[in-house]
Amino acid sequence: MYKVILNEKRRDNLLQKNRLLTGLQVLDLAAVEISKLKIHIDKMQPELEITKKEVEKTMQILSKDKAEADAEKIIVAKDEAEATQQEAEAEVLKQEAEVELSKATPLLEEAAKVLKELKKDDFYIISAIKKPTPAVVLGMEISCHMMGLKATKQNIGKVDGDTNGYFDLARGNLLNNPGAFMQKMVDFKKDAIPESTVKRVNVIM
Repeated sequence: MYKVILNEKRRDNLLQKNRLLTGLQVLDLAAVEISKLKIHIDKMQPELEITKKEVEKTMQILSKDKAEADAEKIIVAKDEAEATQQEAEAEVLKQEAEVELSKATPLLEEAAKVLKELKKDDFYIISAIKKPTPAVVLGMEISCHMMGLKATKQNIGKVDGDTNGYFDLARGNLLNNPGAFMQKMVDFKKDAIPESTVKRVNVIM
């Protein structure tokens, strides 16, 4: 009986010994692999450092590009807002111009009708007036401005009531040739009146 027990113990010890040897072999193999891996890592370290620096450099570039893109985005958004505002303002001006045009069209048509009814003798009669009324002086002043004529010191004081000399100026440049004056009025470019002339005439009227 003791012999049987002794044999079982011997088998158990042998089994444990074999397991221990197998474990030690596995540890030896693992140590070899770890050593190889460490050598490989040591060799790769310079490359890893280079890659790390390249990644950092790339990240800096991307960060800079993003900042520039954000700044550009802000500028574009501002330009779009300004363009939208200008478009809205232009639309308002267009609507206002259309309203003014609707008011002015009948007046232009009436003026064209009156112009056709004028006669050369009417201008000769006006030119011969020695003391024109304020309405006639005003009409001649506006006519001179519209035709681009400017009074000088030589025109002032020649005609009673002609404070600024425009009646005298009109008499010497417009009323003296009624045919040419009428043709200038017919050919007058209504859509190309200088802004300065418009402002000056508006003040007078």
